[in-house]
Amino acid sequence: MASVVATAAAEVSVVQPTETGPSSFSPAASPAQKQPLMAPGPAAAPQPPTRAPRRTDITIKDFQQKAYLGDGSFSDVILARLKGDNKDVALKAMDKMLLVREKKVEAVKTERQILDRLDHPGVARLLYTFQSETTLYLAMEPFLRGELFDQIRLRRGLPLDAARQWAAEIVDILAYLRQEGVIHRDIKPENFLLDERAHLTLIDFGSAKEVGGPDPDGNSFVGTADYVPPELLDKKPVTPAADLWAFGCVLFQMLTGATPFCGDTEYLTLQRIHALDYALPSDADADAADLVRRLLVREPEERIGFADVGEVQRHAFFAGVDWGALREREGPEVVELPRAPRMGSSMAEGDSSHSIGADLEKLGLR
Repeated sequence: MASVVATAAAEVSVVQPTETGPSSFSPAASPAQKQPLMAPGPAAAPQPPTRAPRRTDITIKDFQQKAYLGDGSFSDVILARLKGDNKDVALKAMDKMLLVREKKVEAVKTERQILDRLDHPGVARLLYTFQSETTLYLAMEPFLRGELFDQIRLRRGLPLDAARQWAAEIVDILAYLRQEGVIHRDIKPENFLLDERAHLTLIDFGSAKEVGGPDPDGNSFVGTADYVPPELLDKKPVTPAADLWAFGCVLFQMLTGATPFCGDTEYLTLQRIHALDYALPSDADADAADLVRRLLVREPEERIGFADVGEVQRHAFFAGVDWGALREREGPEVVELPRAPRMGSSMAEGDSSHSIGADLEKLGLR
């Protein structure tokens, strides 16, 4: 057993730094090094990583573990506080052997590299990392008011003003990711957490990739079935338009309480996506319905926002939105949850690439 652990640790060492040379997990600059947010437009070249610090002076025993937030196939997330500190963190713990066995080392490296350089109030911040012989730990900002999904589920759809505000925040985040050359690839309500002022924060970059960069998952299926774009089913290259498609699904869900292509099984959901089989309620807001229709378009190049996310921001549904002041006031009214929320994960049970891959085989798309 010890030799297996040692082998896994050696392979995962490509994710962590040595003491003498930097890697994707090497020490970093202060979070005060902020990049100004530019107007949305074509993807810019990725900026050099600023790197969150790797802590070599702490272990998991130095934390008071306060609550269990959630899990996925490759990680567990706990709410914890470093002893002697007064701030909670969300600790994402990943088993090294499992990462090696499931060939997820490159995906973890990419996630860390992306988190290192993103700096936006709507993107969860990586604070620092540390490791043991068997486990990698990412310390993230904690968000304890639950997921956007909870608000949609509890209300069976959102009031129009709340949907507009949170949709605008998602578009603002997507504009920033476009600027930074990042495709998230798992945009869904479970991956947007609410902060103390009811604004949205995007988490879980485990499926993300950089525009023009290598795909850490190779040709494997990533994401969640209800939000998968048709081009992924057709094995076409993934572009930032994939996140726009997923946003269209999320907007539909905010308005109606259900995803547009929901089927009784994952296989039937994928069939409906491939057939573009969805219907908006007849009483849906006209501007919101028009935006959904212009997002849920089969060809990525024909989706609104393909060349410029600003096209989405200028849509009539967002008339009157002050894009420069989205987070200056309190967000929409929130239905408070009686428990600590779980943290979303693209790797959660039921979202695995293996099960979806089998459904793609049935559809004749693999």
